Amino acid sequence: MSRGISFDRVASVYDATRGLPPGAERDVADRLARLLAKEKTLEVGVGTARWARPLQLRGAWVVGVDLGRSMLAVARSKGFSAAVQANALHLPFRDATFDGALANHLLHLLHDVPSALEEVGRVISGRLRSIVEYEVARPDLMGEYIELVGNAGLNPRPPGVSERSLARRLTPDRVQDASVFHVRASSGPALGAIESRAFRDTWGTPEPLHQEILSTLRRLHGRSEVLTETRVEIVEWDRRRLLDFAKEWRRDGKPPAEQATAPGSEAA
Repeated sequence: MSRGISFDRVASVYDATRGLPPGAERDVADRLARLLAKEKTLEVGVGTARWARPLQLRGAWVVGVDLGRSMLAVARSKGFSAAVQANALHLPFRDATFDGALANHLLHLLHDVPSALEEVGRVISGRLRSIVEYEVARPDLMGEYIELVGNAGLNPRPPGVSERSLARRLTPDRVQDASVFHVRASSGPALGAIESRAFRDTWGTPEPLHQEILSTLRRLHGRSEVLTETRVEIVEWDRRRLLDFAKEWRRDGKPPAEQATAPGSEAA
């Protein structure tokens, strides 16, 4: 059984290179906490408790699992102790232990998404929720990096499908707008995060090619500002539909096609 992809190598910088502006993050956490108020929730891929800890502080009942020991150490350092090191493909809980589940920036990292959906469907009685971000960046530095890696004949993309892609392939049972925001910033920090390989899509690039692409990006955008527009939604799927989707994926040997498109990019 595949263990999936751990983010332990970037645990110390994970929060600094991800996340929403404080106001937007507060709005999303407030809205999600209201949805989870009366539920027992499992966050699969809890990581550094980027969402689980704010939800816990708002009174939500959340347990987290993650593959990464170092990621969980960061979560515990924040005061989130309800965490277990476990594989998303083999959750250590009985059937219907939880009312619902959360999965954020997880599914694209898994080699066997159908098994993960089946496991989530097994341990919950209600719905899977996800915080889905639609981002448009000008210039899109990570998008250009991925394109240049692809031009060199490599595939930097992770093995699974993202929660955002899942929403295009399986229409959610419910969608709530959570936040819209704009950020304008120097390209320096974004280029620095790419250089340090903070994002999973950079991990497989050989060092000489990595440095060559960075030189190109710095030449093109080193003195630029990056304007980012992000729309955040909370999406929900009923467990029964997730299980049917996983069954269809297994039957056809590939995920169902995307049914809709939306602008934006995401870096793992």
